[in-house]
Amino acid sequence: MVSADPAEPPGRSIPPTVWAVAVEVVPVAVSLVFFLSLTRFIAPDAYGLMAATTALGTISVPFATLGAGVVMWRGLGAGRDSRHAWTKAYSVSLVGPILALAVWMLLRPVVLPSVEPFTFGLLLFQQLSVFVLTDLAATYFITTGRLQAAAGSRFVFAVFRLGAVLIFALLPTRNLFTLAVVLSTVGLVSIFAVLLHLKRLASVDLRPRAVNRVELFEGVPDALGTSANGLLDVSDRPLLARFGFEADGGRYAIGARLALLANIPLLALLRPFDQPLGVAGAQSRQASWDLTRTILRRTVPVTAAISLLALVLTPLIGVVLPEDYGESADVVRLLLLLPILRAFQYPIGNVLTIAGDRVPRTVITATALVANFVANIIFIPRFSWRAAAWTTIGAEIFMTIAFFVVMKQRLAAEARGT
Repeated sequence: MVSADPAEPPGRSIPPTVWAVAVEVVPVAVSLVFFLSLTRFIAPDAYGLMAATTALGTISVPFATLGAGVVMWRGLGAGRDSRHAWTKAYSVSLVGPILALAVWMLLRPVVLPSVEPFTFGLLLFQQLSVFVLTDLAATYFITTGRLQAAAGSRFVFAVFRLGAVLIFALLPTRNLFTLAVVLSTVGLVSIFAVLLHLKRLASVDLRPRAVNRVELFEGVPDALGTSANGLLDVSDRPLLARFGFEADGGRYAIGARLALLANIPLLALLRPFDQPLGVAGAQSRQASWDLTRTILRRTVPVTAAISLLALVLTPLIGVVLPEDYGESADVVRLLLLLPILRAFQYPIGNVLTIAGDRVPRTVITATALVANFVANIIFIPRFSWRAAAWTTIGAEIFMTIAFFVVMKQRLAAEARGT
């Protein structure tokens, strides 16, 4: 049995979907305010360099943490002790990102030589350590069925993020370096606030513990399998900067961020099913798929409708963004295909993950990522951000189809008893 955490605070009568929406909307809304504000203070080329640097952090997170968050999610769904699962994931997530930061600092002269070392390190720190630990805390609450507490942890982080916006806006000198200092300093404080929130509600241990070798590397296949969309979303940012398209990279980054707002309803619809899907996966693949078909009947029409509405509203981007970011509207129109594809891909991929079918998912993901990277190397120098967009869409289509084919094969094998 999963060990019991303290009871959920008052307000449990509010439907889970409301808290699920809050879990997704709060951080995205705050990030949107922050990054839209940045377009008023820094030029597209500086924004492009920031996006390229933080993208390296996003790319590194699953591997720096060795998939610890996914292992915790799957373990809790299977009925493992919740506090032991937390301690293991927390210990790996605390140390791994620091090691990843050290590696990237050594590689910076080759990967992004145009970003000053101290700025580079601070931007990576807030992306690796700050976001990893705050997201892990929210994941723990979600997986133990406590969406209200998860929303609370997101809200705590949001308050500090908004504080960073205010501090940066009031500074007499606003550039990439001062932005990095603000984000890392405020982010460090927010980590302590979120973890204290978790300890107060769930009584978890915040002291890192040694993890044995088997447990340490248990989540490595999951690290690649579940990181695919993040990698596909951001791996082109450093390449745009490296090939001299810093300004295009800035416009592309803000456009992609706006387009992927259409993912919010999808993620909110999926959140309440995290715990039931974990339980179903412990029973059989067929049980997972039966539940997933119910999920798909919700995710696909809602996401398609939201994407269509967003497409209609794209002319408003010219009002929201400064003139030198105007091309971001074209980015949004193109990348609105991604949320629709993911309305299929996310639920089907979750069936593979929760059933432990990590090898095929890893192979599919690795194939998509390598093909996407090679295509970007070939086409970005000629077509800039448009190449980045189309290669991402192509990789997502391939993954969606491949996940579905493998899942159907595994279901048929399970039905035959093989």
